[in-house]
Amino acid sequence: EVYDVATGKLVGELAFKECAPRAATFSPDGRRLVLWARDGPHAGAAAVWEFARPGAPAEFAGGRWNPPTCVAFRSDGEAMVVGYTDGTALIWDVRNPK
Repeated sequence: EVYDVATGKLVGELAFKECAPRAATFSPDGRRLVLWARDGPHAGAAAVWEFARPGAPAEFAGGRWNPPTCVAFRSDGEAMVVGYTDGTALIWDVRNPK
């Protein structure tokens, strides 16, 4: 569950309940949250929630066997980079999850 810290109100529930998220971060403007799954049914995938548009998150297929170690947004919040245990990194356009 995600709560607004200022009000204590529930903002949304995350679909990764059956997974162990490996990395998570908010976009610089606070409009998006990304979780990167380490295992379970979503292993190697990221989910990006836009709080202004509640509902199912956009999912980015990782296509990686190495677990992610970190996730960070670009300063404008429109792209993210994911680092992996094998030393590689991928850059994703958050506006287009394909």
